[in-house]
Amino acid sequence: MNFSSEVKGDILIEKLNLKRPSTKEAGELKTLLLDKINNGAKKVLIDLSSCEYMNSSFLGTIIFIYKTLSESGGQLKLVTSQTDIKILLEITGVEKFIEAYETKKKALNSFKK
Repeated sequence: MNFSSEVKGDILIEKLNLKRPSTKEAGELKTLLLDKINNGAKKVLIDLSSCEYMNSSFLGTIIFIYKTLSESGGQLKLVTSQTDIKILLEITGVEKFIEAYETKKKALNSFKK
């Protein structure tokens, strides 16, 4: 399975179990998360720790989910320890508005602030 979901308190954690998500998986993630947001998820953590690469459509999906959550008073955070993904977030400026953490524990703790 490409995704696995977990809930910790009021935080939805969506883990990607892929090294190189594609446009197909971007669409699947968008549909999956929109359904969960429409059903009340306000705090979402996308765990990209298994990903080594992300294409532009996948990045676009993450930005779309961020905007959707922000409009409803929600929050989106990311987990990534991969240098290439961190660089992509920096170059595109996404890291200025979506917080990314190296570990799931740090990301979960950041929701408490």
